[in-house]
Amino acid sequence: MLDLIVEGILGDGSDESAAINVILANGGAIYAPEPPVFYGLGSQLLINTDGTNFYGDGAASLFKRLDGVNGHMIRIDADEIEISRMKLDGNRANNSSGQGITTAGTAVSNINIFHMNVFECPNDGIALATTLATNVNVKNCYVTGCDGAGITVRAGVAEDCNFSHNTVFDTFEMNCGVTSQAHGIVINGNVLRMTNTADNITCYGPGSTNVVVTGNMCSDSGNNGIHIGADDFLVTGNLVRNTANYGIQLRHSGEPLSGAVCSGNVIYDVGRTGIWVDTVTAGVITGNSIRKTTEHGIWIKDCNGIIAKNNVMSEITLKTIEMTGENYRIETDVATAGNPFGISV
Repeated sequence: MLDLIVEGILGDGSDESAAINVILANGGAIYAPEPPVFYGLGSQLLINTDGTNFYGDGAASLFKRLDGVNGHMIRIDADEIEISRMKLDGNRANNSSGQGITTAGTAVSNINIFHMNVFECPNDGIALATTLATNVNVKNCYVTGCDGAGITVRAGVAEDCNFSHNTVFDTFEMNCGVTSQAHGIVINGNVLRMTNTADNITCYGPGSTNVVVTGNMCSDSGNNGIHIGADDFLVTGNLVRNTANYGIQLRHSGEPLSGAVCSGNVIYDVGRTGIWVDTVTAGVITGNSIRKTTEHGIWIKDCNGIIAKNNVMSEITLKTIEMTGENYRIETDVATAGNPFGISV
């Protein structure tokens, strides 16, 4: 194990990025103890040795991007990497660009990012922007105050990635999600709050499959709470409230979808419709509770083989359920008080 302070890093707030990179090049376990002031970064830290484990003492292990750097803080360019228990100050007030942690430019696999505190980045907090990212786990991180997204996959293909039990709030773009092609993505148990114009959770890259979104708390979105555009997806057990547009949107603007399960979600106080399902073949919308929408409770548009059952809706401004398409079925849905209109098919 290499200790940054023991190896001669001062941690006095000056630019020590070049000296830290020399230590990181050794790989193995590298420990960043609490510095006297903070670890100053005048350029990005590069982790390019397979098997590196870079860790600290939690929020006390503070790294800060210095003024006018306009670059990333930590870039991963290797496999079998773990980064954990450090705090990254992106200093967006004095920088115009740069992400907190990124995997830009190359294919990576088996990456673990745990218990990181990333804040005030000019762009994304944690971003995978590679040709291929496989088995990437971002868990128990705290990301806030970023002008991009909180936790995201930006380009290429993401396979078997897990974003779980993170807290993300006050981001200009999405709190958490994938805008490129994704296969086998799990977004679970996150607390996501406050976006400017984007969704709390996004996963709608062309050709995406097998997406699971479960047990998240989503609120105060500038767009939708959850937006999924993938085949064979499961959206279950989420709490969505106070969104500018839809609570849950299940559609892709460029291609039809298939295999939808949307169940057991609680949605209330949304700017438009509670659940919007568009151009989906074969799916079930069941056991959801929807209250206080300015449009429909559930809107199923141009779908084939969708079953809506056991949903409870109240205080719906327009129709509780609106359905168009073929081979659809409504079973035992309940509309309680405050709904001026019923079901339209």
